[in-house]
Amino acid sequence: MYTSNLKLTISGKGAERILSVLPREFPGILITDVKRSETGDLRLTARNVRSFRALRKICVTAGLSCELTGEFGAGARLRKLRGRYALWIAPLMLAAALYYASCFVWQIDVSGNENISASDILGALESEGFEAGTYYPGLDTALLANQILAKFPELSFFAVNLHGSRAEVIVREYTPAPEMIDENSPCDITASESGTILKLRVFEGSPAAAAGDRVVRGQTLIYGKGVHALGEAEAEVIREKTIAMPLKYYAKVYSGEELRQNYVKFGNLRLNLYFGTGNYPGKCDILVSEKRLKLFSFELPFVRGQIRASFYERGERTLTAARAAAALRARFDAELDNLPAGVAVIDVSYKASRKDGMVMMTQTLRTHQQIGTENGN
Repeated sequence: MYTSNLKLTISGKGAERILSVLPREFPGILITDVKRSETGDLRLTARNVRSFRALRKICVTAGLSCELTGEFGAGARLRKLRGRYALWIAPLMLAAALYYASCFVWQIDVSGNENISASDILGALESEGFEAGTYYPGLDTALLANQILAKFPELSFFAVNLHGSRAEVIVREYTPAPEMIDENSPCDITASESGTILKLRVFEGSPAAAAGDRVVRGQTLIYGKGVHALGEAEAEVIREKTIAMPLKYYAKVYSGEELRQNYVKFGNLRLNLYFGTGNYPGKCDILVSEKRLKLFSFELPFVRGQIRASFYERGERTLTAARAAAALRARFDAELDNLPAGVAVIDVSYKASRKDGMVMMTQTLRTHQQIGTENGN
């Protein structure tokens, strides 16, 4: 219950005597801020309308004047709005409009696709009547999923999850079955890398090389001779790789100047909150960010976006030979961390040189690994 605080002025002979009468005649009334003015009037505050009415009744009986000089509090503010119907109706209409707008899908996000593009999936959904602006209450998402699965045989799973005015489309594609190897078909074992044979084990077929032999990629290691050759070939493989880095290069030098432009999206409609055509004066990086607006946990059909342009000029930079060599070494180290399983690093060495304004680094890598691979006859 909203109440008002009423400021009163009581004037007349013996005004202060009502303070002793009130508790007896009207128990429970609330009065605060009792003061006497310079003219002898009694000024006080009634904390609610009931207290005001009790004071006024006593004043009439005692022949005193009771004048209302002010009103404040929540109740007073609500009474001022009593006749302003637009202030009451507008929030209700806005809430109703937002609720109605939230019954439409304004954004569709696709995830889980690898070989099938999101545009193809969105096009298939649109052909089934599901797109931005679709009224979704009563939508049969299971039927929609079956219709899309019928269009894309390569999909194993399709689901549409609705989150307010946003639709989340989750897909899963079939994993292709691995190629089956016919173990009865004749084949040879050949070398997948050039190297020196350390150990050759023949389970089926005839050896075409021996430990200590130097072989090249593609050379036959085990002959099948009409059977499916089986075996293992462990070899020492030595690789050399050279990469270079220029000591002078051009890079972006940012000026610190930025241009930010805001816009609002409602479904497929976009309202730019800036002037101009989007052509920027000078070289710049463009970063676009969007955020869906929410009212508490309720998603609204509006997206707030911002375009941020960071301006730069291209300037010449110079690297020291030491820094360039360190960068090249870091690239080689990253490649070592990603070597295939089963490759054992025995030794690695580096040699750096400088030529024509460039730093070159050569890596010599010695590994032990299996190099035998099947090759059909």
